Amino acid sequence: MKKKRRKEKGTESVQTISHDPATLNALVDKGLLYFYGTGGVRRDYSKARTYLSEAANAGIAKAQEIVGLMLLNGMGCAVDAKEGIRYMSMAAEQNSAFALWQMGMACANGIVVEKNLEKAVECYTNASDQNFASARFELGLLYMYGTGVPKDEEKGGELISRAADDGCDLAVRYLARKEVDPKKSRELFEKAIQLGCIDAKYDLAVHILITEKKAARPLQVAELLEDCVRHYNADAIFLLGMLFLAGFFGTANKPNAISYFRAGAKLRDPKALYILGYLLYSQGQYDKALEYFMAARKYKFPYASYALAVLYLMGEGVEKNVDLALAYCNESVVQGLREGEYLFGWMFEHGEGVVADKRVACEWFEKSRSKGYGPAAFALAAYAPDEQKAHALYEEAAACGYGEAYAKLGQLIEEKDLSEAVKLYEKGARLSNATACLALQRILTEGPDPDPERAEQYAKKAELFSKIGSGPSYLPVLEISKTAHICLRTIGVEIEWLQPFPRIFSFVWTKSIPRLGLTYRKMHCSYMLINLLRKIQKLRGTRMI
Repeated sequence: MKKKRRKEKGTESVQTISHDPATLNALVDKGLLYFYGTGGVRRDYSKARTYLSEAANAGIAKAQEIVGLMLLNGMGCAVDAKEGIRYMSMAAEQNSAFALWQMGMACANGIVVEKNLEKAVECYTNASDQNFASARFELGLLYMYGTGVPKDEEKGGELISRAADDGCDLAVRYLARKEVDPKKSRELFEKAIQLGCIDAKYDLAVHILITEKKAARPLQVAELLEDCVRHYNADAIFLLGMLFLAGFFGTANKPNAISYFRAGAKLRDPKALYILGYLLYSQGQYDKALEYFMAARKYKFPYASYALAVLYLMGEGVEKNVDLALAYCNESVVQGLREGEYLFGWMFEHGEGVVADKRVACEWFEKSRSKGYGPAAFALAAYAPDEQKAHALYEEAAACGYGEAYAKLGQLIEEKDLSEAVKLYEKGARLSNATACLALQRILTEGPDPDPERAEQYAKKAELFSKIGSGPSYLPVLEISKTAHICLRTIGVEIEWLQPFPRIFSFVWTKSIPRLGLTYRKMHCSYMLINLLRKIQKLRGTRMI
């Protein structure tokens, strides 16, 4: 057989004149050596594609799979999903299990091809019949949730369990997240990690934080999350930022936290974009906050729409525009945000942009309250038919973590039981409530056990928290990430600025923050935590930061 070879800019090009099976198999073997970097050669996706494309165009299914994979993921070339799917479909037509799995995902999610669940089920089934574990797992999910097939949780669970037994890391991770026994769940997460599931490291870190609480080892958590950061896991980046703010690694490290949030923002994580906007908002930099909220809104993040509604309603950083406030608030409500429902109630209660209507206001408050929002329960207490019902609503609002409710409950019992009232006021103060702080200042000044020093401390806090104002002029923070919220609560974190109020964050935004060098394709944002881990290794057993 005759071959022509030429080198162009250091890349070997192969042009085959005849396509006999032996030659094509040799091309595939050589291409795979460069693709995996085995057999004494260095990994080189460009050379791998050179050899494999020749075989793929000649109809070799294995080569079509790899070339399609390279084009779909931009391995040694620009991402070309359309061309990648074309190669995958050619391999799928030859009943390649891997290609059938890929085509199943493309059809299920509408990637390049038109979304077609029936076709996806067919592809997954054909691949599953060839004992391809990943396809069996995807098919199991479809049955579990009744997507494209009649819902059958028993069949779906059986398929997922078989996929896990066959070594599908995603199936093992799925079972770990469903497992109720903490010990078994941890074992499954560790198994998924051994099978190569990087995201399971994030799950394991969260599992450790929640199950071990204050006994959780910071070094272990940091190492797990940092591995996820290197693989662009936005949730891990966000949680690391929250843990740095919480002082989980020793003391609160706000610059590091901001750096991680910025890294998440560059990955277009709406949670990170929102919290950066919140921090700017809390410093009164409303125009800059507006930019971040707008960016988060592009990804249909309901809290961003809610924040924009607050800005336009209060006229902070923008010209007051009640019509826009209503439009943004409606966006958040359509997405099921309880804060948006409460804001609608507030607007109807005060006649902001709408005709005042207490009945409609109560309807919106009730919708928000049904989702566990404390301020809504507190607002409904004002319209309660009797004192008993009002007291129950105040207690409900307090149980939801609303500081003003603790202050109100303290006022109601102060004359009867001062010591119990003080406990309630202290809980309200921890939740950044100015009313509770003023009550404590008064009791410590005029009460039976005066303490001028503590009274002065509460007076300063009250002055700080009084900047909050009234009405809807606050933004939720912890609620933007349910996982982060749960983790911080379980390790006993109480950070004043994390409560849903603005302008109480003490970090000076003008400080210079080291750049992370993050791009969409490649990330080098781990050097801060690497340096931290080196310190921890030297100072193991001592305070961390």
